[in-house]
Amino acid sequence: MSNLPFKCSPVSKYLAKVVKGFKPLGLNQKLPSTYELPPGVLKEAMQTIARAVSNFPSQSSVLPRALIVGGYVRDLVRGEMPLDADMQVYGVAPEKIESVICNLFPGKVHRAGKSYEILIIKLTDKLRIDLSLPRKSLASSEAPFECGSAFICPREAAKQRDFSMNNLAMDPISGEIFDWFGGIKDMSLGALRVTCAPHFIKRSIHPYRAAQFSARFGFMPDIECYQQIALISKSDEFAALNPNRLQRELTKLLLSGKNPSLGLEVLRRSAVIERKHRQLAKMIERYEEPFLLKTYQALDRAADAFRNEGDCCSAEEKLGSMYGILCHAFDSEESVRIFLSELKLPARIFASAISLYANQKHKSLDLAKLEKASQAKLSLSRPVMMQPFSNVKAATGDMELDFFHEIINRIYPATWKMQLFFDLSVIRSEPVKFGKLFSKLRQLSQLTTPDWKAKSLLEKKDLTKALGLSSGAHLGFIIGEVEKRRFELVTKSRALTFVSKNFEELMSRFTDSTKPQ
Repeated sequence: MSNLPFKCSPVSKYLAKVVKGFKPLGLNQKLPSTYELPPGVLKEAMQTIARAVSNFPSQSSVLPRALIVGGYVRDLVRGEMPLDADMQVYGVAPEKIESVICNLFPGKVHRAGKSYEILIIKLTDKLRIDLSLPRKSLASSEAPFECGSAFICPREAAKQRDFSMNNLAMDPISGEIFDWFGGIKDMSLGALRVTCAPHFIKRSIHPYRAAQFSARFGFMPDIECYQQIALISKSDEFAALNPNRLQRELTKLLLSGKNPSLGLEVLRRSAVIERKHRQLAKMIERYEEPFLLKTYQALDRAADAFRNEGDCCSAEEKLGSMYGILCHAFDSEESVRIFLSELKLPARIFASAISLYANQKHKSLDLAKLEKASQAKLSLSRPVMMQPFSNVKAATGDMELDFFHEIINRIYPATWKMQLFFDLSVIRSEPVKFGKLFSKLRQLSQLTTPDWKAKSLLEKKDLTKALGLSSGAHLGFIIGEVEKRRFELVTKSRALTFVSKNFEELMSRFTDSTKPQ
């Protein structure tokens, strides 16, 4: 625990407990020096590439060879079954290797980018190999390296990888593992250590990579790693970090992380949140330990529920839920909007998170109802649509599961599954048993139609009662215009305000639309 620079507080105690829940390799565990690749298409392809490269004549002191590098080797050592692999080629000019690879895998190879010298070999829908040359020199975060150099030795090439656990390499023929910088020992210690500081500091995405690795594997940065991340966060390149690249790393942190709390703590400890996510930093500064503890616990409970019972939700629903949960303890909707806007999230995920936050602030579901529903045996009188749920009854009486109906009616664009998941995750009064509830969710989700559409934000009666409008075809036109903006408006009250403020313009457009062409 020496690499956890936390004070003695409820948050530090919680995070220490989280770290103990991970199982590193273990210092006393005897690890083999060679590994057998898992059998299958991926193994055959990697060995085919290695044999083809070794047949090239030597042109320098760097012998022609191809090694498996990076995450595949790391995960293999950790006992996992990787689905894709990175390979590097040494001692062969790029123009020569490309023609050979295209002949070996016809129709399955394409180049990822001239600057990167990467060939992507798509073996199946799920299996792929990224084949590259060692990178020659450092440039910027957007184009981090110049074109690959075939004549850099494997050990020097490994220095350019971010962390010691990621610079492992493996011979696909013999199974020999090359660990030039102590990556296996660091994994045994549960430590995240920078391989080479001059290379590490040049890429502005590395702080977020450190955070997502901590969330996924429980490896915490050592002191030098924290220092390097803090230096990166002060750079101009970091301030201008590509939003798409940032979103990819945050998605891994939130969806692939066993405990997202560890990743967020890494970003907080290294001042990344303070410099890059000011709204989140303000909440932490204002509410301190209680805010952090609520946020960390809710995110970790959510991640655990998704991991065990998350097949009833799509990836988009999961991500929207996680962003909503991340923001659930914010003190205003405006601060949530600013925070999420700075991340430049896709429109639907952004709107879902806002919707979840807004509804949670206005009305949360009752824990007793949720527990009662989780234990109720549903009897289905006939196949039903998601809307309405009027014929879904509890077996212990005729009482309708009205809160499901309520969720469906009041939430958009957050789906009913997202809202239930969100409410469960942010309940802090006592632990919630997710398993039974999600088994009911799966049961219900199987009864829904894939082309179900959410209720309109406004109905004709809303316009006539709230705004005093007369009946007519213009009401349908106005509702259609509101629907075009529902990701922006989100709630019924906002939709009514929009119509009230823009009524004259909407009527003018309606009149124009009814004129004969």
